[in-house]
Amino acid sequence: MPSLHQRLIDFAMFRLSTPIAEQQLIDELHLEILFNDQLVVAASRNSRWARRRKIDLSELITEPWILSGPDTWNYIELAEACRARGVDMPKTRLETISNAVRVSLLATGPYIGTFPRSTNHLERNGLPEGRRPR
Repeated sequence: MPSLHQRLIDFAMFRLSTPIAEQQLIDELHLEILFNDQLVVAASRNSRWARRRKIDLSELITEPWILSGPDTWNYIELAEACRARGVDMPKTRLETISNAVRVSLLATGPYIGTFPRSTNHLERNGLPEGRRPR
């Protein structure tokens, strides 16, 4: 957001990883939340997890995960879900910011990954509709 404060840009859209607590930030900028997205956990249609109706996040921790970096919305939301469940973060087998790479590898391999629910195109790429971690 420094670019907004410096007036290098006039408009920005981004995901908030945590609630906005800084009143100064709210006072200085016109901030509008468009919608609240949910994090979903996804696996291939061929994964043994795809056939299960109820899965606890703790059951997935030892699986191979493809995650985005630690400063991303997906990672931060997963970390919060893990803390809430009292489990450790899964070990990242592959880290990439690219949704295309994550979708492709999830569709063809044994991986687990996270995506915003708003990315409905996942099902068309061979992944089942994601379910929110519990």
